[in-house]
Amino acid sequence: MPGDSGPVGPRGPPGVKGVKGEPGQSLSAPSLLQPPVRTTVNESQTAILKCTADGNPPPQVAWSKLNSSLPVGRHVAESSGALIVKDVRPEDDGVYSCRAKNLLGSVNATAKLTVQCKFCAFSLLGYFTVILDICKVNKFFFLFFFVFPFFVARRY
Repeated sequence: MPGDSGPVGPRGPPGVKGVKGEPGQSLSAPSLLQPPVRTTVNESQTAILKCTADGNPPPQVAWSKLNSSLPVGRHVAESSGALIVKDVRPEDDGVYSCRAKNLLGSVNATAKLTVQCKFCAFSLLGYFTVILDICKVNKFFFLFFFVFPFFVARRY
């Protein structure tokens, strides 16, 4: 069985004051240090769109494509904020948007990605040459109306 508590003792000497730390960085909404810019690439090459943001806490950057989705299996959004699109195709042509967001807000920026397509040149019956932008011509239309008739045509 424990006994009674004794009287409270005298207060000890104060401790040594510590060095005051540097103040932390102020909280801030995101701002874009490097917004994406209009970019042109050739079909089948790699496109890189950059979007560098600053803020505290550090903002997360997310990418989207206006009126469509990002290329499935061919895009990588890096932690640096860059969007990489591999093996660029005609359907990747469009406006891309980056959004930097933290708990204090968000900021958006857009840039146009233009895909330059391969051209096809062929001679029709040896008389003239046709040059077509393969991106602009429906491939079925091209094969059915331009190529197929010349393979079946006969010279008399």
